[in-house]
Amino acid sequence: MKNDNSIIEGNKLIAEFMDYWSFNDGTPNKIPTPAEIDELSYHTSWDWLMPVCKKFDALFATDDKIFKEWATVNGKKGSVIGKEYISHCDCIDHALTLYEVKKLWDVTVEAIQWYNQTKIKTNEQ
Repeated sequence: MKNDNSIIEGNKLIAEFMDYWSFNDGTPNKIPTPAEIDELSYHTSWDWLMPVCKKFDALFATDDKIFKEWATVNGKKGSVIGKEYISHCDCIDHALTLYEVKKLWDVTVEAIQWYNQTKIKTNEQ
């Protein structure tokens, strides 16, 4: 078992983002065993992490709230949510150029945390 709780929590967050499991709503898509959680390799494997980065990058086209927020705010392009989203995409792109999977994992986890918080805020409005 990995002993770094932040890696375990980050990998669980990514797995949920990728619709592999759902830990928050009380009805998991699949109930993971501790061994399955331990086998998540987003923090060490490019093969695991790249689809996550692609999915985050594609949110602009697939998440209606981000698109609408970016497209128009009082008739002006460039809302706070849109700018934050682009900033997270830029951080992911930059981390990718460093060729360090752990650094890319770190910024991807931060981006997903931001996305989850933004989803909650926009759903409350």
